[in-house]
Amino acid sequence: MTLALIRHVTPLIDRGVCDAAEAARRAILYDATQSLALYEIDKFKSSAAYEELARISRICSSPLPRAALTAQKLFPHRRDIEYLEALREFNLRIFPVPLIKMPFDCWLVLSRLLWLCGMNPSGASAKAERRRALDLMPSLLEADTAVIAHGFVLRVIRHSARRAGYRLIYRFCEGCFCVEIWQCAA
Repeated sequence: MTLALIRHVTPLIDRGVCDAAEAARRAILYDATQSLALYEIDKFKSSAAYEELARISRICSSPLPRAALTAQKLFPHRRDIEYLEALREFNLRIFPVPLIKMPFDCWLVLSRLLWLCGMNPSGASAKAERRRALDLMPSLLEADTAVIAHGFVLRVIRHSARRAGYRLIYRFCEGCFCVEIWQCAA
């Protein structure tokens, strides 16, 4: 069995220095933008690994545009891509620290770290979000599957696959776009 874990391409949004309110606006744009670095996929599409991946039986994607459009670019002739809410990005709420300005990516890291520590509550807890991804695992391992999603979601799936006896056989990264191909060792 093969499990391909694919992180979306880079969203093309302003990553410059900003305050918390602007970072919160950018986080909303980050989730909604269709302005993406789809060219990050091009080098991978000319590889032998892509030839193998193109024949995979099941494709599952997060419904967020950065993942959905990555899936559509990778598999342009497939009309059977499954868009699963369970693959949505974990919490991206920006923690409102007043009077501080920093690059947008630093706001994301700070807010995510505080959320993981339970200090940036909004919606589901880190434990509940991990459970959401873990609950999907049995169905992902039923057939050869490609999963197009987000870093934290893929991290949970990767650890679960490793515990289920899968091993990494291929890795390609360009910008945010990353492809890992895992195969069951048994």
